[in-house]
Amino acid sequence: MDGRMKAEWGKRAIKQFRAAVLFIKMESYQGAEKFRLGILGQIDKATKHPENYGPDKQKRMNDGSYRYFTKYSYRVSYRVMPNGITYGTKANHSKELQLLIHSLSDNFWTNSPIN
Repeated sequence: MDGRMKAEWGKRAIKQFRAAVLFIKMESYQGAEKFRLGILGQIDKATKHPENYGPDKQKRMNDGSYRYFTKYSYRVSYRVMPNGITYGTKANHSKELQLLIHSLSDNFWTNSPIN
């Protein structure tokens, strides 16, 4: 065992993350890869040491189990539970990215944000 907690992504988080990568890729493939790998690297760190990031102050009635980090203006929130971590995202999306997220069919996305 490498010290990582079990991590699970919400469907909405997967959709938003992939749409953000696709949106960036329209301008720059290298930028999209940098963004994708940077966010996934932070998630890997949070999975190993979830306590390293602060409590999510935007979450009402946070009992301390909701935490977050921000990288490249992209906010990832997660909940630490005894059996693992659940990830979600919340970003200050541009209107163009919001339209892209809403226009893509849920059937387009698979269960893993890494592919």
